[in-house]
Amino acid sequence: MRTKAFFIVLSLFALVSCQREEMEYIQDSPAKGQEIRITAGIGDADPSTRTSISSNGKVLWSPGEAINIFYGPSGESSGSKFVSQNTEAVSTAVFTGTITAFTGVSEGGEPLSFWGIYPYSESNRCDGSSVVLELPVVQNAVEENFEDNTVPMVAQAPGLALPFYNVCSMIRFSLVNSDITKVTVRGNNGETVAGRVSVSMGSDGKPVWSDTDGLGSKSVTLNAPSGGTFEAGKFYYIAILPGEYSGGYTMEFYTSDGRYGKRVRGSSITFNRNESTKQSSRDQGVTFTSLYVDMGNGMKWATMNVGATTPEEFGDYFAWGETTPKSEYSDCNYAFGTETALTRYVSNSEYGTVDGRTTLLPEDDAATANWGGDWRMPTASEWSWLINNCTSESTTENGVSGYRFTSKIDGYTDKSIFIPSAGCYFDSSPVNEGRAFYWTSTVELTGRSYYANYGRESGSSTGHRYSGRPVRAVYMPRVSMTSFSIRESSITIGVELKVLLNTTYFPTDATEIGAIWTSSDESVAKVSGWGEVTGVGEGTATITATSLDGGFKSSCTVTVIPTFVDMGGGMEWATFNVGADDPADYGPYFAWGETTTKTSFTWSNYRLGRENDPWYYNSSDGLIVLQQGHDAASSKWKGLWHIPTEEEWQWLADNCTWTWTEDYNGTGINGAVVTSPITNNSIFLPAGGILGDSGASAYVNERCQYWSSTVYDDNTARTVTFYSGTKRFSWDYRYIGRNIRAVRRKWVDMGNGLKWATTNLGGFNPEDYGDYFAWGETKTKNDYSWDTYKWMEEGQADEYHITKYTVADGQTDGIWYDTDGNFIGDNKSVLQRFTLTWITSDDAAEANWGATWRMPTHEEWKWLRQNCTWTWTDDYNGTGVAGRIVTATNGNSIFLPAAGFKEGSSLEDVDYWGMYWSSLIYSAGSANAFGVGFTSNFTSAMYAIRFYGRSVRPVSD
Repeated sequence: MRTKAFFIVLSLFALVSCQREEMEYIQDSPAKGQEIRITAGIGDADPSTRTSISSNGKVLWSPGEAINIFYGPSGESSGSKFVSQNTEAVSTAVFTGTITAFTGVSEGGEPLSFWGIYPYSESNRCDGSSVVLELPVVQNAVEENFEDNTVPMVAQAPGLALPFYNVCSMIRFSLVNSDITKVTVRGNNGETVAGRVSVSMGSDGKPVWSDTDGLGSKSVTLNAPSGGTFEAGKFYYIAILPGEYSGGYTMEFYTSDGRYGKRVRGSSITFNRNESTKQSSRDQGVTFTSLYVDMGNGMKWATMNVGATTPEEFGDYFAWGETTPKSEYSDCNYAFGTETALTRYVSNSEYGTVDGRTTLLPEDDAATANWGGDWRMPTASEWSWLINNCTSESTTENGVSGYRFTSKIDGYTDKSIFIPSAGCYFDSSPVNEGRAFYWTSTVELTGRSYYANYGRESGSSTGHRYSGRPVRAVYMPRVSMTSFSIRESSITIGVELKVLLNTTYFPTDATEIGAIWTSSDESVAKVSGWGEVTGVGEGTATITATSLDGGFKSSCTVTVIPTFVDMGGGMEWATFNVGADDPADYGPYFAWGETTTKTSFTWSNYRLGRENDPWYYNSSDGLIVLQQGHDAASSKWKGLWHIPTEEEWQWLADNCTWTWTEDYNGTGINGAVVTSPITNNSIFLPAGGILGDSGASAYVNERCQYWSSTVYDDNTARTVTFYSGTKRFSWDYRYIGRNIRAVRRKWVDMGNGLKWATTNLGGFNPEDYGDYFAWGETKTKNDYSWDTYKWMEEGQADEYHITKYTVADGQTDGIWYDTDGNFIGDNKSVLQRFTLTWITSDDAAEANWGATWRMPTHEEWKWLRQNCTWTWTDDYNGTGVAGRIVTATNGNSIFLPAAGFKEGSSLEDVDYWGMYWSSLIYSAGSANAFGVGFTSNFTSAMYAIRFYGRSVRPVSD
């Protein structure tokens, strides 16, 4: 189908004249009978042009100007691009372009309404009744003129003749000092002066602007020509949004040597659209002060926040990586995507497109963009330097609370800065008032970014990038790398294991320290955006790091070997020690409960206590095995790896053949070859001996001596030792250095990402009944009743005297009610788990398996019931054990044996009832807790008396 071609004729007249003189527009219409024809083939390149001011004060169209033309709402489109055809500056220009659905008239014969925006931008939008455009927050000065594509203009008309109207007001000013590098204008009442705004046409047909998207800016900056200084006595223009500035406005001046001054007009002023306000010698008589203080060792810190005019002002708030303040800070208007789909500064592919950058570039640094020169945001380590090398005093200055940091560096102890407690912004609301939250320039692996945190505590924390936080700048040049390399030339790792490669670079204070990481063969080894290598399959691959600063390259050869084998009993055992490079390597030695190695092993440097004074795993906390954070296997290998419990070592001893071997595979290393008759797999345990007092070794290459994760008493933990046919389970002092072999329980993903163990707690095969636990208890016992229940008031034995996990149930005679019948219980409903502040666990799965295992929640059991098929069997895999086979839609399955339950000393209803605890108390009464129950006839959520001994099926996140 043929489309009609056309020209659009535009008129633009003087924008600037003498002080506060209104300038009018004259509309020229196309001549009647003018031929309409198509001009096609306009390229995508955006000409670098400027609409200029002529000698008589008129605004002229320069050759090759580009504008947006809209015909109806644009949605997410920038409309059509039209380019002027004039070859010299003119007041009326012909623009050509293509509108794909152009018809010329509406159905009623009336002319259509067109919208036009100057300058052209792909971010410009139109909804049919208004447009969205941007007045640059940072502008560059041109003597007696304004820079290319700076001042936005808007046109709206029903036909092809479009009169363009200026959106802005202009300040025409001169200076007397010759060392001013930039000038900033801001309203004294926080008015929006620039940025992204919405523009419609008023009743007089002239543009009227309003805030939109929360992207308006509270300040606008004009940089000196060509990055230098303004010439004294010359006039320059800065464009601002028109309106009433009821508290007046402030002009700020920044010098080339880091000084700052300002001129404040405190009375109300109105800047009218399309008017130029003349301001001569604006810095005349202004007092200039230094913007920074050297706090020692060359650390030059700004005396005020970016956007502030005094040390106690909060200044502007910025989203991380954005350079202009805005009225709303949310994940929806963040410049670099959303938290799960970031487009810049990403090292982890889970959070967006990886570019390896960990420090803000100058163009995304709020301090650099607003103050220029060598100003930048401090890195996380530079904020740490300030906190660690200064004293801090909570104080109030000029009515503003904050902290005064005073240098402790010799020769600088008279230097200090005030950091106001400015809080931060989420959406359009201030939060955390009274606390100091300041951005660093450093990104964090989870997609967040570091900020300096000073209030209830001090240090570095991470926060949402889209949140608005203040910026305190440092005056320090960016430092480039002169050398860069991976410290390791070669490493050996196991399949599924991870190793973080270390980089060295010089100088050590280089600003940009990130790298782009690649693997020569991802079927062997993958590498993350921060240099963490994961073994994928057996073989060899080369990992290469290319620095972001300087283009240096370095590589490391990675050999991947098998990590584990199935030895039966629902367990996979590692094929080499934690920290070792191969099966014959002893690897490092660890004190029990420590996750890093050392050269000296004594009570005096034991990190979890002293002799007869254990800080963890003592008689009062009731912990049975090492928990997450204290398990070296879990800490080093992650996932579900852990140090074997005494029971797991015992299973390996009872169910496998242990053979003493000398000179294993010609390595000269002695040890035990452990072979499973169940799977025919084997592992080698090298005889690493121990490291005792002050690191003295004993029994090296003579005895296999390994830690278990199981507590023995306040000073010792359980161990396994094997040598020359002797197999012994014993104990050793916790401070002794022993080798560690990792193990993990098998699990199944049932479709929602949760890992379900394949065996009951206390069992080693799917058909094993396992152990029985009262709800909230972590050890087995011989009698399951109120008399022996852990959480029972001394001397009592009934449901009304439970001392923990109590909810209101209408009774008035229990100890969780006062004498007036008011509920005073703890209202705890979910089993507490181990933390470093709550140093115990009431979760049987966590307490006995450690690391990352726990009991399922009530909702997780509910999900399993509703989303899986539960099939009864009387004889699971020929074992004679009855129970339910639970099959997920992904084809995976687990077997839940009908293990019955224990009441008193009796085991009841074996092979008839399956009864499993959840971690949730029954909401209608403290005496009961939720779980799941089944027989051959039904499966249902059930609750039971808490003292009953029921089965536990562990899960892991």
